[in-house]
Amino acid sequence: REKRRVAIYIRVSTQEQKMDGYGLEAQERRLTDYVEKNEGLGLETKKAWLYTDVHTGSDLMRTGLIRLREDVAAGKYDAVLVWKIDRLSRSLKHLLTIFEEFQKHDVSFISIQENLDFRGPIGNLIFQIFGAIAQFERELIKGRTQMGRIASAEMGNFTGTSIPYGYSKVSNDHGKGSKLILIPEEQKWVKQMFEWYIFEMLGDGQIAARLNEFKVPKTNHQRTSRASPQWTNIMVRTILTNHLYRGEFVANRTDEMNLVLPESQWTLVAVPPCVTEFTFLQAQEARRNRVSNMAGTDYLLSGKLIDVDLVPHKRFTGAKRFKGGFSYRRKQFDKGDKHYQVFEIAGEQMEEYVWGKVMEAMKDPENFIKRYLNRQYGDENRTE
Repeated sequence: REKRRVAIYIRVSTQEQKMDGYGLEAQERRLTDYVEKNEGLGLETKKAWLYTDVHTGSDLMRTGLIRLREDVAAGKYDAVLVWKIDRLSRSLKHLLTIFEEFQKHDVSFISIQENLDFRGPIGNLIFQIFGAIAQFERELIKGRTQMGRIASAEMGNFTGTSIPYGYSKVSNDHGKGSKLILIPEEQKWVKQMFEWYIFEMLGDGQIAARLNEFKVPKTNHQRTSRASPQWTNIMVRTILTNHLYRGEFVANRTDEMNLVLPESQWTLVAVPPCVTEFTFLQAQEARRNRVSNMAGTDYLLSGKLIDVDLVPHKRFTGAKRFKGGFSYRRKQFDKGDKHYQVFEIAGEQMEEYVWGKVMEAMKDPENFIKRYLNRQYGDENRTE
């Protein structure tokens, strides 16, 4: 039958090299004797298949080990032979990494001192056990990393993996961690993106095309060697849907087991907003309407604003302005011998004002109800 190609790996530390019977030559002799005397195992090795290191066992960056792992990945061997497991590594974490690589490339592992040969059904089972341990170790590390990230976020730090457009990262005032600050020139373009999307109903790709037409540069930390200098629809969509631009960074949408958390359990970090909360919500509503092909208007207060100085009352409707943006207008009309001119209110400012009042009502609903009842009926104690 065809013999198994066996690579031999030998490692000693500087101190061990001086120990009698433990040096490179002594290990090589024992390992080659093992291959020659155990013919029933069907092993073969060659001088060229020998890898050596004089190095500590706690470091993976060893010349011999690196070459061995590369050759294993290239499919040159069927097994790797060592004198003791700790010759490969003294770190469990590193051992698990190497064993996973061996299993991936269908390479067995043999240790003489521990009498191990990871081949056949039992060897496959052992590999699976080590794989489970490796996965468990990764989950523990991930959990610890997640907890550390949350703890840092609770201190007011920005813990994101990349800096969003419109912002720069600086050291936090308390000396630990980092926070985001606005870049005014970039914030201007973020606002413009939202206005194009909401009021001119441009799509993500159309907005990207305009940014490229106006030669709007991407921020410095976006200019990596692989990144395209051009804006794309994905970049625009990321900005228009990121809660961070409304002034809150979500540090944890999932727990340490990667399970999605309810919104009430999110850890939020306040950041300087690029756009107002109302503008952000408008964009999300517009996106929902477009995705679901719902008919409707982007002018949220159209038909809801009333000129109370007139009898009967006249309503305002939303309209695009020729100089950009939009407004709410009460149309001109004649009543008797009197002419009433068009009455126009800046749309964005009006919506911000109304939204502010809504937020006030949400924070103190009892006071809002009392004021409403008193205005409507002259009786704040009315219950019906």
